[in-house]
Amino acid sequence: MEKTRKWLQNNWIRYVIFLLSAVAGTTAFVVSILADGSSGGKKRYFLLWGGFAAFGVVLMAFLENRHSDSQKNRTQELAAQTINDQAQLYNVALVPLTDLLRDLCSTYKDYGPGPHLESLKKSILDGVLQAAVMLTAPPNPTPRARSTLWIIDNSSPNPKFKMEKAFPPNHRTPRPEIDGVGAAHMFNEILLPNLPFWLDGKHQTHSYLIPPPNGYEPVIAVPVRHGTEKIGILTVDSLKFGELEDRHVNLTAALANILAASMALR
Repeated sequence: MEKTRKWLQNNWIRYVIFLLSAVAGTTAFVVSILADGSSGGKKRYFLLWGGFAAFGVVLMAFLENRHSDSQKNRTQELAAQTINDQAQLYNVALVPLTDLLRDLCSTYKDYGPGPHLESLKKSILDGVLQAAVMLTAPPNPTPRARSTLWIIDNSSPNPKFKMEKAFPPNHRTPRPEIDGVGAAHMFNEILLPNLPFWLDGKHQTHSYLIPPPNGYEPVIAVPVRHGTEKIGILTVDSLKFGELEDRHVNLTAALANILAASMALR
């Protein structure tokens, strides 16, 4: 009932104008036919079908205008959502992660490579995984998504990926490694060509990243690379199709770039 009331408040003027336009258009046609003063069956036939035609023209113009307004509103919503996404990415992820990355670079410059870098790199990894979940499908209140970093195992003759860490911790923890066709898919279609992968249930309906049944449906997977160095893959998967959208691919890729920059310092 409340939705109906709000809909009427927002749209009643539009439909009143449509009805008035339809009546005016049909009346103008009828008056123009009756103006010559003649009568007969053919004239009644023309009045009937001409009235329908006039009404149809007004209806088509109304629907076209309605469609244009809908597209305009959708474009405005997407623009507003994009601005909101960028603000969230900046405040939730980029600012704290950039500060950590700056500290990591400063430490590396002052003391060189070594184990003293590990705590900062761990903080960056934790921040990236948490941000990937909070910026896509945050808990509501139970977890709806998880994010995982997979590191490529270069010691294996065939592609193999080992799970480095996942968020949330201790919640549907992913398998410890991916090999076989799953690893080949990750290496040949994501990491090697340096391209993101998005299983959305429409354009992409199957992925070896999620062996059924494990409770997750959509997944975004982006390469973690530093120049030509192939480090691994950052994934985000959620419970239901529709929770992860195409705009989340760029968000995840931005986080993967931060992660790659930190992991390049050894």
